[in-house]
Amino acid sequence: MKSIISSYKNVIKDFSLNILASFVITAVTQIIVYPWLARGYEAALYGVILTIMGVGNTIVSTVGGSVSNTRLLMESEYEEKHEAGDFLPILLFLELLAAVLFYVYIRITDTYIGRETVAMLILYLVLGNARGYGVVAYRLELNFKRNLICSIAVAVGNIAGVAIIYKSGYSSLWPLIFLLGELFGIIVILSNSHIFRERFAITQIMSKTAWKTAILLITTLMANILIYLDRMLLLPILGGEAVATYTTAAFFGKCLGLLLTPMAGVLLSYFAQSDYNMTKSKYRKINISVIGFAAVFFAITLIASRWITGLLYPTLIEGAAPFLLIANLTMIIASVGNMTQAAVLKYAPTGFQIVIQSAYCVVYLGGGYYGSIQGGLWGFSIAALIAAGFRFCLLYVIGEKYIED
Repeated sequence: MKSIISSYKNVIKDFSLNILASFVITAVTQIIVYPWLARGYEAALYGVILTIMGVGNTIVSTVGGSVSNTRLLMESEYEEKHEAGDFLPILLFLELLAAVLFYVYIRITDTYIGRETVAMLILYLVLGNARGYGVVAYRLELNFKRNLICSIAVAVGNIAGVAIIYKSGYSSLWPLIFLLGELFGIIVILSNSHIFRERFAITQIMSKTAWKTAILLITTLMANILIYLDRMLLLPILGGEAVATYTTAAFFGKCLGLLLTPMAGVLLSYFAQSDYNMTKSKYRKINISVIGFAAVFFAITLIASRWITGLLYPTLIEGAAPFLLIANLTMIIASVGNMTQAAVLKYAPTGFQIVIQSAYCVVYLGGGYYGSIQGGLWGFSIAALIAAGFRFCLLYVIGEKYIED
């Protein structure tokens, strides 16, 4: 009995530490960084910044997150076969590919961005990918205290970037905010882990690891693109101001996603342990608990979203107000789906990840494009809500099918 109680305490402690780690970065970026940028730049330009950073965050989450999750899923096999390597070569290859693609996107999106701004954005991407993988050292050890320390360092770096730009007055330096955050995070990882000092080698199971990484890369990219697809889709169709309006409207609900994402990471870390036994009963309880939490958050959204969003984004709240309810509900449903995905990622066949995300992409892209053309921002908002509900239902059904009693 004592061991069971102790186990639950450890899980709750790890959830709390990981949520706090995410909250630190979220609080700084959402309460300080982006509101400060929104006040300092006109709405159309702010929309372009949001879109570029959305693409950057998508790539960082995809590359670093995919290699990190592959390491979690494959670690036991590497230990059994007494192998070490593969992950740093894979990371290096993906870093180079990501940097090239991001550069091309930046130039296509806005050819007037200066060279120093582009250079800082590319460096931010490289360091962000490295940090995204590097934190796997803490997840393998279930040492979420160090993960919290790393997140605090990132937040301090973000604040330092704001201070430097404010003091210097050089508005083109805005990527420095995000670059310094990633740099501070990497310094912490280098100081308290050996993850980047492991063997740079290719092992006999490289092909299996590369294949699993590729599958996760594709599915994670689809999922992450959809997080920021509102910006990518709205910018060329409705312009930067529409991006700023919808992003502001969805701000409060997106905060839940930024809290539940680290919880999903903790779940996957526990699922990766060889002695963890998942059952349908546990799967249902996890989903019911998350839905209940989301319902409470939605109730809070109805009461507080306009006031808090207006406090942080006073120049954008009037345009965003009509979309607050539907945009926040969409973000909340998407966040619940991310929790369900952690179990599906571990227990369902890997190929199903491609099926799920492909179906979601089709619904979101098709509905979002048609809705934007026919109904402007309202049409897009309705399409996004339908897509989020579709994805959650699909994930839940597949989890029910493949998780055994």
